[in-house]
Amino acid sequence: MGRSGRCFGDQAYWKEADRQAFAARGVRYRVNRRPSSKPLSERWRLINQARSRTRACGEHPFRVLKQLWGFSKVRYRGLAKNLARAQTMFALANLYQLRRRLLSLSAECVM
Repeated sequence: MGRSGRCFGDQAYWKEADRQAFAARGVRYRVNRRPSSKPLSERWRLINQARSRTRACGEHPFRVLKQLWGFSKVRYRGLAKNLARAQTMFALANLYQLRRRLLSLSAECVM
């Protein structure tokens, strides 16, 4: 969560007790609401949609690591080695996501 003061998550994480605990510490709980016996109102559907857009930005590097590169399980090699490997993989995932922009910039520099 870091220092942003906000907690984002999907519908699986919605718990009223957690929301109250976060609110007591001054953290804004931005987890999508689940529909109960009746469907969510249009207002809450739009709020959930906006929260999901925010979460999606942070989820894409995990998709690259897990699905494209098979980094779904971490073997215990020591905390320092695992941390270094994960940070390197996320740095490469960021470059992978920007590959098209970087290639277009390099084509402009050659000319």
